[in-house]
Amino acid sequence: MRRDSERLTIVPREPRFRAEIAIVWASILFVWGAVALCALLGVAMFMLAASKSARAHEWYDRACCSERDCYSISADEVEALTNGDWRVKATGDVFSGPHGKSMNHVRFSPDGQFHRCSWNGDRKMPSICLYVPLPDGS
Repeated sequence: MRRDSERLTIVPREPRFRAEIAIVWASILFVWGAVALCALLGVAMFMLAASKSARAHEWYDRACCSERDCYSISADEVEALTNGDWRVKATGDVFSGPHGKSMNHVRFSPDGQFHRCSWNGDRKMPSICLYVPLPDGS
């Protein structure tokens, strides 16, 4: 049987060289630094990918484009009518000018190109929205 006075005491070992501690800490910091760098690179790559996809549709109105419905069309695919309305030749859809009485108003595209929105970007489907370049002098 052991008595209380015979308890073992643990004496910490003194490092022989302070360099041992420095090497251990340097290794720990290097590993955590590498982990942090990888995390930052991952976040940066995600943000870059997200910003490129967002830029392609950032000015399309959410009411008509679900990030897959809108696409550029040529000026030959639309016809300006004499009353200021616009007709999509492929479907016959008519969009009134900005001050027209129809519910389907044209919208102005900031890039100076024509854009059409249709369900899932299917060019045979009826148009949801039509973007036209700003009139000259605007």
